[in-house]
This record gives sequence, structure tokens and C-alpha cells, in this order.
Amino acid sequence: MTDKAAENYCEATDKQSQGDPMLKFLIASLLTANFALAANKQVIELDFDRDADPHFEISRVEIVEHEEVKANYVVEKAGIKDVVMIVDSIIAIGKKIWPIIEAGKPVVDVNMGRGISVIPFKGQDQIDAVFFDMERWSAPKAKSYTVTYKNGLRAAVISFTYTVMFQYGGQYEGKGKYLAGINVVAQDVEVAWGFKFNASSELMQISNHGTKEDRVAGATFKIKYTAESFLKKIKNETSFHVMGNGQLIKY
Repeated sequence: MTDKAAENYCEATDKQSQGDPMLKFLIASLLTANFALAANKQVIELDFDRDADPHFEISRVEIVEHEEVKANYVVEKAGIKDVVMIVDSIIAIGKKIWPIIEAGKPVVDVNMGRGISVIPFKGQDQIDAVFFDMERWSAPKAKSYTVTYKNGLRAAVISFTYTVMFQYGGQYEGKGKYLAGINVVAQDVEVAWGFKFNASSELMQISNHGTKEDRVAGATFKIKYTAESFLKKIKNETSFHVMGNGQLIKY
């Protein structure tokens, strides 16, 4: 929104807020949230055909980061057949790519613990033994983000919330900090008539942030989502990096 539009809005609401300090404070807070780019909100403005039907033209994408949420699930091991990649004596097991939303509906995984785990690699025949011998896992950590697509009328036509969850700090024989149950799940998916929406997540790479003697596992993954109307298809992606010390970095 332009500075002039913001000024007009202020003038229109000033009369309503006179004599009410709390209302003035609330209006000021809303203006800060709407007219400035807050630290927990990202707004992507898109070019669109202003001569086309504005209902089917996506004009902006908003991504809001929520406070850390609680996650309740139990991590379960993946098998040898689920090996994704091996780097520097660290192995990632699970699924390299997994769907989050298909045809506008969240993909329900009855076992959310079956995510990506990044653990020590001691040989193909030792994966199960290593996993079960690990200890000092943290409680599940989770962070949620809401993505909203708005059309040329500034009405929300697609909205969904996804949650990144994982456990960290796992040790093997008293050393290292590893990862388990890295997963992304979606909820509160809403897709307006005339639009299609899909989303998936993909593990890109794993790394060691520590030493050879005391490894700190890292994993980078992308969340990809595609919004489509009969006028246009828009693809977006967000990358995350999680670490065995509990850090979650979005970029």
C-alpha cells in the first residue's frame, strides 16, 4: 500500500479514535503491521494483468511466522531401503521428497515420526543398531508458518499453514548432536474455487557443523508450493536448515 493510501486511512480512522487512547494504540499497531514489513512477516508483490479478471489474478503472497509451537509425536526409525544420502560419515534416512498438499488437500501421514533422520553412519548393516543405541534426544521442536495468496481484489484465495518439526541433540556413544524426525505437515488449507494448489518438501543436503570426533548434523530442505488458476501458474519455495544443536534457520 502506498504512503498516500496509508495517510488517507489514518485520516479516516482518526475521528473514530479521538478520545480513546486504547483504540489509537490498536490502530497504530495495525498500521505498523500492514504498512511496514514486520520481522515475522514477508510480503511478495507480484506483477499481474490488470485487464484480466482480478479474481483469478494473484497479486501478492504473504508469509507469516508464528511463535514456536508444541509438537507431539514419537520418532520411528527408517530402514536401510530408505537411505537418502551419506556425507562425511553422516547418513540421512527417510524420504528425499514427500508431499504436503495434493489437489488442495493436506496429505495425512498417520505416522508423523517417519520423517528424515540424520545419524552416524557405521555401515549399511548397522543403521538399525545405531538408531536404537542413540540417546539424549530433545523434545520435538516445531515452528509454523502461514502462507496466503491474495488476488487482484486483495482477497485471500489460497491459504495454508505448514509446520516444520524435528528432534535434535541425539548422541551416539556419548558424542555428537544428530537429528531425527525432520518433517513438514500442513493444516488449515483453504483453496477458493477456480484455483489449484500443491506443495511438497525435499531434502537438499546434509552436513557436519562439528568435528570428525564430535559431529553436529545439519540438514537443508526446501518447501515448494504451486498455485494455479486458468490464467497463471505461480511457483514459490522456501529453504530451511536445521542443526543438531536445535537451530532452525529460514532463508
